[in-house]
Amino acid sequence: MYEGFLTGEPMDRIRAMNLMRYMASDECTDAFRAAVLSVLRVRGVTEEEMIGFYDAMRVVDRATDSSDIVGTGGDMAHTINVSTASAIVAGSLGIKISKFGNRSASGSHGSADFMTEAGYVFPRTIDEAAARLSRSNFVFLYAPDFLKEFALFANVRRRLGFPTVLNFLGPILNPLSPMRRVIGTSDESFMDLYAGIAKRSGITAMIIHSADGMDEISPFSRTRIVSVDGSVNEIFVEARSIVGKIASSSVVSSDPKRIFELTLSAIRGENIDGSKFVAINTAPLLVMNGLASNLEEGYAIAFDQVMNGKAAEFLEMIVHDR
Repeated sequence: MYEGFLTGEPMDRIRAMNLMRYMASDECTDAFRAAVLSVLRVRGVTEEEMIGFYDAMRVVDRATDSSDIVGTGGDMAHTINVSTASAIVAGSLGIKISKFGNRSASGSHGSADFMTEAGYVFPRTIDEAAARLSRSNFVFLYAPDFLKEFALFANVRRRLGFPTVLNFLGPILNPLSPMRRVIGTSDESFMDLYAGIAKRSGITAMIIHSADGMDEISPFSRTRIVSVDGSVNEIFVEARSIVGKIASSSVVSSDPKRIFELTLSAIRGENIDGSKFVAINTAPLLVMNGLASNLEEGYAIAFDQVMNGKAAEFLEMIVHDR
């Protein structure tokens, strides 16, 4: 049925959806999953295929008037947990955050790793997650608890050793279906694919990729941002012109323990360069939610929120909300 695809032939949306459903079933072998993921890695993914894969794996229990900030990972940059820290800062400013994340696959320390070490207990059901979002304005959903089918790919992904299409599919499968999303991608070719999905789904989104490969606004190089809000627009940002010079040692480490410490101290305003990095990545959330008119203003608001201790207080509150 899929012989043509395995030789490089692109698929339409329905065929792609059926392929992903088959791969996410017990009937499929690891050898077949490995072959498909490898082909997609070599030749890339079309928009129709990505939409089909999204349709196959999407499980929306309820749409929520909330925001998410999530990255694909796979950039091997070993930066602090900036999307998680940015979500916390945004939540402390009154934005409803339904954060979707996982443990590290290729970096030093994933978003779920940080939340666990901070003392956060993940909700295990969608009802519990929705209740936390309503109660405290923030919830972190641990992806494996809600994407059960992904477990079938675990061995293959580990053996392949490179980012697969699942790295890029997982971040957009948040079961609370937030209506506003900041999506960072380490692969620039996925920016237009994400924009297409957002536009078709009626989601407001900012898709981010930096020239140095980071799946976030980089303090070291130019960043491309594709905005989707009915129409699709594109801007380029030089974060250094907003935040100034940042020392890489304050935001990068291959040591998981060090990453946790740097992230926590950035939220607390003790690691100033880290706080700047977090604040510039919080800015898109503020713009999308109407709290800032541009990234410069959003950065200033977010940085002040960190430095006055409100973000750290909010982290303490959500850790104890169980």
